Formats: sequence, structure tokens, C-alpha cells
Amino acid sequence: MNSRLSSMPPSERRSYPRIPLVAPARLLDEDGNEDYAAQLRGAVRRWHSDRCIGAPLRDGSQVELVVDVGGGREIHSIAEVVRVDGVHIGFRFVDLAPASLDAILDRMRLAA
Repeated sequence: MNSRLSSMPPSERRSYPRIPLVAPARLLDEDGNEDYAAQLRGAVRRWHSDRCIGAPLRDGSQVELVVDVGGGREIHSIAEVVRVDGVHIGFRFVDLAPASLDAILDRMRLAA
């Protein structure tokens, strides 16, 4: 894990809903530019159907993103929901090391 999640006790980490970020996804910031937040389609429906999460997504909710960056590696980061519509979810990474973001961007480029 490449964030403060690695130093959290397991009981505290479980307080964040977990969302798998499945490539190919497009990384966007709040203005729609490719950068910090993830725009998802298929993962949204899986997320809503996952009973272990419980609450619906709302702007400002904090979640744990689990990003598959290939090679059997995952990056875990806390993210804040910045927008939700019927199809897309936007996230702002709250706690993500620059090297982790680079790995995510590389994975998305390869998947495109």
C-alpha cells in the first residue's frame, strides 16, 4: 500500500467503503481534465450492488479506492467523491503518493 492506509489499524481501514478501480478508466479532475479523479462506468454498477458497502455514494463521501496497476500490484488510497450522476463517479485522491499516481496513469495509458 502506498498511502497512510498502510499505517492505519485494520479496524479503521475497514471504515472506508472499498471501490475497485477497473482499467480502462479515465483519470479526471473536477473540471473534466485528465488528472486526479477516476471516471468509472461498469464498476459503478458493481459498487452499488455490493452489499458490504451499504450506503449510497454522495458528494463528499470518503471511500478506499483499490487500483489494479498490473503485475499483481494494487494501490490503495482514500478518495473523496466529488460528483455522481447516473453513470459516472468522480473521485479526488485524498492520500496518494506521486509515485502511486504515476503507476495508475501508466496503467491507464496501457489499457487505452
